[in-house]
Amino acid sequence: MAIIHTNKSITFLNIALFLRAMLFLSPVILLFYVENGLTFKELFLFQGIFYLTSILIALPVGYITDVFSKKKCLITSFILFLTVVLLWYFFKGYYVILFGEIIFAISKVMMDTSTSGYLYDYLKSDSCEKLMPKYWAYINFYLALGTAIVALIGSYLYVKIGSHNILFIEIILTIVGILFLFLIKNINSAKKHIKTLKERYKNFLYGLQYVYNNKNIKYYMLYSGLLCSMSILFAMSFQPIMKFASFPIILFGVITGLNHGIRALSSFLTSRYLISCKIYNLRILLYLLYIFAFFIIFITIKLKYVYVDLILLTVICLIIGLQLAFTILHVSRMHKFIETEHRGIAVSINNIIPQIISVIIFFTSNIFFKSNKFFTFYIIFFVFFVIFGLYLLIKTKGIKE
Repeated sequence: MAIIHTNKSITFLNIALFLRAMLFLSPVILLFYVENGLTFKELFLFQGIFYLTSILIALPVGYITDVFSKKKCLITSFILFLTVVLLWYFFKGYYVILFGEIIFAISKVMMDTSTSGYLYDYLKSDSCEKLMPKYWAYINFYLALGTAIVALIGSYLYVKIGSHNILFIEIILTIVGILFLFLIKNINSAKKHIKTLKERYKNFLYGLQYVYNNKNIKYYMLYSGLLCSMSILFAMSFQPIMKFASFPIILFGVITGLNHGIRALSSFLTSRYLISCKIYNLRILLYLLYIFAFFIIFITIKLKYVYVDLILLTVICLIIGLQLAFTILHVSRMHKFIETEHRGIAVSINNIIPQIISVIIFFTSNIFFKSNKFFTFYIIFFVFFVIFGLYLLIKTKGIKE
């Protein structure tokens, strides 16, 4: 059967992505920033720049991955990431970290854009495109597995061997990942179907108009994006909160592991048991839970008791897991109300909404953190969430499932 020949290349791809997901500094990225003379203020600012870069280069990268083979784009994305790790290995300082985050954003967008495209094109070349859900699930499993392993051991390695040696390990793993990518089969793009970059922007603007006029999806898109961006804010707040409360470094990895582990469990349970559930009532529950999560943030900022904070942050991880279930249900529902020719653009807009809100959040944080108004920053976005969230709850009331 044709799929037998496919398995070897997909195995090599899975191994490469598994290695790429092993970002050992991610559980202690704030501590790495501190090593470079930065603080949590720069962490939030640079994450805003990361998301802004991702938004700005999404369409150009999509064009590039159509013009050139997906294999070459995957290799390029890994080389760009290797450049970041080498840069951070040999140099230190504000602009080194900032430049690395920008390159990292380009690398990640290129990898995310190329991976699913390569998988589908490769399966189609063997007339096995119906197996896309199965193999896409495998890829996401290996990505999640790599992230989970890092979450469990990253902080331990940081304590034992330091960031410099961790970066050296990542250099080796990334090089090995690149070698595996060279072993996968090359699939040439069907260039006659490629749209110019100008056409892509034109289609995107037309897609915005289409989504705006589709009341069945636009308010759910905004609500899902609001919840997702708040989840990003909560997750980015974990390390500063733990640092303020003088958490043992090993617990940095515990919280990161819980966050990713609960998200993985939520995805599994949703796909197996909740995919046919209605999201109408879930949206109200999440609104209340996110208000509760903000109060937890307020408490942890003021309280600074390690084990109490650990329990409270775990509760936020559980809430974030429920948000992911909502997002999965929302995307499944969304496809029922989208015409085929608008599907790709609508999905892209749905993905960009939380990034735009996150950019606003992270750039706003820089204004307040400079004057040490950490608590005020969260109050402002708590009020924003309460008002905007309530507005979207009203707008989604009565919309058919």
